[in-house]
Amino acid sequence: MAGIDENEYPIPTREQVTRLFIRNKELVNEKVPQGFIHLALTPMATPVSFLIERMGAAILKHAAEDSTKKIN
Repeated sequence: MAGIDENEYPIPTREQVTRLFIRNKELVNEKVPQGFIHLALTPMATPVSFLIERMGAAILKHAAEDSTKKIN
């Protein structure tokens, strides 16, 4: 992934993330019962405007798929 500084930064592979979870099994076992069941990889250098645009598109797509919900 290219950063705003135009340098390339690697995104961890599924295998790398799996290894981290295995190495930190005790912490994972503590956090899962607390409701931490999803992993979100968020690029730290992503402009907020881009994140807002992506979230807006996801909300509109979700709303279009479920016609019983309305967006005001």
